[in-house]
Amino acid sequence: MQGAQKLRSEAHFQVRRNDEVAAQR
Repeated sequence: MQGAQKLRSEAHFQVRRNDEVAAQR
């Protein structure tokens, strides 16, 4: 269960980074 939580957290972090990059354009 903890592994899935980490995976979700990493995916969320990646999406946030993508959003920031898109906003900079």
